Amino acid sequence: MSRLCGIDPLAKPRILVVDDDTAIRDLLNLMLTEEGYEVRTAASGLRAEEIILRGYYPDLVLLDSLMPEQDGPTTLRNLQHSYPGLKVVMLSGVTGTRQVVEAVKLGAYDYLAKPCHPSELLELVAGCLRRAPAAAGPAPLEITEELDEGVFLAASRALRELHEQALRIARTDLPVLILGESGTGKEAIARLIHKHSQRAERSFLKLNCAALPAELVESELFGYEQGAFTGANHNKRGKFEFVDHGTMLLDEIGELPSVLQAKLLQVLQDGTFERLGGRKTIKVDVRLIAATNVDMPRALANGTFREDLYYRLNACVLQVPPLRERPEDIPLLLRHYLAEYARLYNCTAPPISQALVEGCCRFPWPGNVRELCSFLKRLLMVRDESAMLRDLEDLTLHLPRRLQPGAGAVAARMDWNGG
Repeated sequence: MSRLCGIDPLAKPRILVVDDDTAIRDLLNLMLTEEGYEVRTAASGLRAEEIILRGYYPDLVLLDSLMPEQDGPTTLRNLQHSYPGLKVVMLSGVTGTRQVVEAVKLGAYDYLAKPCHPSELLELVAGCLRRAPAAAGPAPLEITEELDEGVFLAASRALRELHEQALRIARTDLPVLILGESGTGKEAIARLIHKHSQRAERSFLKLNCAALPAELVESELFGYEQGAFTGANHNKRGKFEFVDHGTMLLDEIGELPSVLQAKLLQVLQDGTFERLGGRKTIKVDVRLIAATNVDMPRALANGTFREDLYYRLNACVLQVPPLRERPEDIPLLLRHYLAEYARLYNCTAPPISQALVEGCCRFPWPGNVRELCSFLKRLLMVRDESAMLRDLEDLTLHLPRRLQPGAGAVAARMDWNGG
């Protein structure tokens, strides 16, 4: 009986092992073959590309990072370009954050340091193959993913690619910086990363740095000791202690005062801090995700954001495009939120004409998804499509020139009856 976990024994998964070390190739070949996998080996990245080009499409590639002639990252880049969706696990004797970040950015499915224990490697391989097999065809036309609070929706290529990036980053434990205009859905991206991370069963906590005065932000994040200030009648744990082993989202981190930026940098460096008014060092294990709509290059130039903190955060950076740059997402958003608000307000969703859909696709939505949601709430109350179209036209007249919709704006069509 096959020992494969969750794999059909009648259809052996194919694994391509790429390593310039003959001993390692032979060892992996033997180990994986004994587990019931079909294994091919290649001594170089160029040879691996040739094998795939000739028709051997593997379910998984185990790729060494350091090889002569053509290294692992170059091979990974070529494979991702030619075969989107191909699962590649990078193997390397060099460990460190930079190597992991580079592999993830290039599209590696996972990263494993050598030498690795056989059980660790076999568990990783089985886990990769238990998931849906890699598809060499086009990505799905729409993505709808339910989150603990909210939903991630994508129809445009830009947002589907962002979804793929977020899933790759989720498998690491690195800090993440999410950039984008207000209302684009940065929190949804953060929740998506948490959902697919190793911390998914732990807490997710969000703190808006711009919603509280600086002194309150410090006590909320780090807590305080009795007597630290007037009214501090007892010890209080901060958010970092509450979310230990979980994920923290610091929204609008660009608004964080510089004195707190230094304290946050310490948490990122070694996971330690002191409560306000305290002397005891507290250690936590928290994955940090930061989000902001601030122009970071300008903030760095004028000194409002610390460079050392920025370079700690920017190991993984995700840029969320504004809604005006992805009108293909608008029909999907209309369909979802109109149904959601109709349920919330216990009313029926009014029929929507193609004229209103096209009007929404042409409008640049300076407030992004948040503004579109407010528009749909008004539509449910007013229930007058003509009036709402006039509102869009009036708003368009008062837009800054840079946001004026072009004559050739794309208007996506959708089947409202089909859902």
